[in-house]
Amino acid sequence: MQERSHAVRPLHHREVAVSTALGEEATDSADVPALQPDVSVASYEALDIRVGRIVKAETVPDPDHGNKPSRKYLSLVVALGNEFRSIISGVRPVFDVEEAIGKSVLVVANTEEEVILGRPSRGRLLVAANYSKAPMPRTLRTVLLGGGPVPPGSQVTGL
Repeated sequence: MQERSHAVRPLHHREVAVSTALGEEATDSADVPALQPDVSVASYEALDIRVGRIVKAETVPDPDHGNKPSRKYLSLVVALGNEFRSIISGVRPVFDVEEAIGKSVLVVANTEEEVILGRPSRGRLLVAANYSKAPMPRTLRTVLLGGGPVPPGSQVTGL
């Protein structure tokens, strides 16, 4: 087995120029958080990432703010092909309730159940954060969407 080099190197001007030419925004590398430590391939393969489709979305009352609708969380029902999951997700700054319905999203489907704002949640949506000083419209986070004609429940793997 050939070893891979894990040396960290800064982006060079030419790489940023190529990225910008491809329509990607250039981000100052000082704004990007450091990479997390390596995980084993077995740990990576243990994640069950699936394409899901949001079929229901509603606001969640926030008991810390007089049961007003949470400004951060939505309660989602996500179709995963052979089952539906209730997921409480901090996507409200990204999607309105109406916008969320029908979106294909990437879900880590094998997380332990957790309770968020008093409700059970079984899964996590994958999101990307924009660390550029020039924020994207509306939010600094983007939900990673399952693209193309991929049905709910399709497994996402690495190549």
